[in-house]
Amino acid sequence: MKKILLTLFSLAAVVGLATAADNVSYTATADPANNPDGMNQNATPVDVWQVALSNTGGSGTYFGTYGNLANSWYEYSYLLSSGNGSVDATHTFTGGALSIGQTVSLSFLNRGAVAGGSVGLSLMDGSASLITFSYASGDSVYRYTDAGISQQSTSFAWEYQNALQISFTLTSATTYNAKVTDTVNTANWTGTYTGAIDGIDVFNHAGGNNSDVGFNNLSVVPEPSIWALLVTGGVLLISCRHRLTVVHKARI
Repeated sequence: MKKILLTLFSLAAVVGLATAADNVSYTATADPANNPDGMNQNATPVDVWQVALSNTGGSGTYFGTYGNLANSWYEYSYLLSSGNGSVDATHTFTGGALSIGQTVSLSFLNRGAVAGGSVGLSLMDGSASLITFSYASGDSVYRYTDAGISQQSTSFAWEYQNALQISFTLTSATTYNAKVTDTVNTANWTGTYTGAIDGIDVFNHAGGNNSDVGFNNLSVVPEPSIWALLVTGGVLLISCRHRLTVVHKARI
C-alpha cells in the first residue's frame, strides 16, 4: 500500500510540473508598444509585450529589420542632456511560472552600446531579475548573472547585428541550463536561481546610438522528458489501480 501511495504522489508531482506555464509561441507583427503586437501559434493576434520607457533621455520601440532578424520587435535608447534613455519590454507567461523541464527561448539581435549602457534580457520573478544575459559597452563577450554569480562570461563573443538563439531550461527548482547559438557558434552554461520565473524582460538601457535590440520567436515548451514522465506515470497509475482491484477481490 505504501508503494501505491508513493506512486500516486509521484504521479501527482509530475502532472503538477507539466501544468505550469502554457506551451506557447509568438512571432512579431507590429511595434511591441502596439496592441496587438504579435501572433501566437494558433495565428491569433495577441498583445505579447508591455513596454516601459524612461522619463529622461531618448528611447522607443518599433517593428523593423536589422541584419538577419527581419520583421521583428525592436528597441532603441540613447543619451540626451536630460538623462539616459532606457526601454524594457516585458512579457508575463500565461498559465503561471516556468516549471522543471520547461524551456523558454527567444531570437535576439543587438548592435552596440555606449559607455555605461547595456542591452540584453532577463528572466523575471515579478519585477525581480533572476537570470540575466547581457552585453555591456567595451566588452568582448556576453555575460550572465544569476543567484550564484554576477557578470560571468558565457564565452560567446559579442556579435554585431547577427541574430542569436537563446534558451533557458529549468533542470530543478533552483538550477537551469542555458544555450546561445548562431549559425556557427554555440555556448552552454549552467547556473542557479531563486524564485519563480514567471516572465521575461528584453531591455535596452542607455545603449546609445546604433544600439538597437531586436527580438522575435518567443516560445515556452516542455522538454520531451516531461511527456515521457507523464506516460510512465499513467502506466504506473493503471498498474496501481489493477493491484488495488486484485487486492480488493482477494479480500472478498
